[in-house]
Amino acid sequence: MRVLPVLPVVLMLAAVPHAALAAVAAPVPAQPNASPDAPYFAVLDAIESGLDQEAAFRIVAATIATELARSSPEMIEAEANYPGLSEALTQSILPTLRQHSQEVQAKYRPQLAAALKQQFTPQQAQDVAVFYRSPIGRKLMHQVEQNYDGRATVTAAMREKDVALADVQADNRVMISRSLRELTQADLAELGRLAKAKPHLLKLNAAAQAMAPIRVRMENEPMRPEIEAQMLADMESAAKEFVAHARAAEGLPPAPEPEVDPAPVLDTAGKPLPRT
Repeated sequence: MRVLPVLPVVLMLAAVPHAALAAVAAPVPAQPNASPDAPYFAVLDAIESGLDQEAAFRIVAATIATELARSSPEMIEAEANYPGLSEALTQSILPTLRQHSQEVQAKYRPQLAAALKQQFTPQQAQDVAVFYRSPIGRKLMHQVEQNYDGRATVTAAMREKDVALADVQADNRVMISRSLRELTQADLAELGRLAKAKPHLLKLNAAAQAMAPIRVRMENEPMRPEIEAQMLADMESAAKEFVAHARAAEGLPPAPEPEVDPAPVLDTAGKPLPRT
């Protein structure tokens, strides 16, 4: 039984509410001999530094477990017989999922930086990085990681479909709506005041839209065969261990191993001979 397809689920890097896209920040002096693209990579570094990626993985993992539990008749039956199996399988793939995510993020960082470069001058990008490292910027990124569950993208991946731009946008809309509801009146008042200080930071909304197609490509980036093989092996091992413990706890004998058909005997033309 194939329990779970490859899940190219990659953590989002930027989707901040439009109303919260400015901050009062002192200019950052340019660094001598720095790469011309350094300010744009600094923005990505600032965004990543404001995210607790382990917490975000746990939230996405909960979504995966929920969708896995209702992904197929076989899985529904297995979960009914062994409650908690979906969660165990999900936990087993997290190491390989993290590795895949890290590789994809590294591969697409230049494209994300290029999208930022289309929107901001180097000094403006430095202002953006300062914003993301500010207390209000950190609070917003915390809201992002707490309210992004990736349900649309996870569901598409588990149905073995390519993740579409509409899936990414749907997840972002849910995340933004939840995040805005959790901001206090004091937060909104502060953001309204700060938004007048550096109007160019309002272009973060356009930058997020420019990043969305890149995010789609990141979501659809296939796993390396070695990672996929390890993920499937980890799932198989986790399933056997979970079922064995569950049956032992109920005083049941070990589950029978599935029967494996012997390799067919071939004739000189390479066709299978009838079994006797």
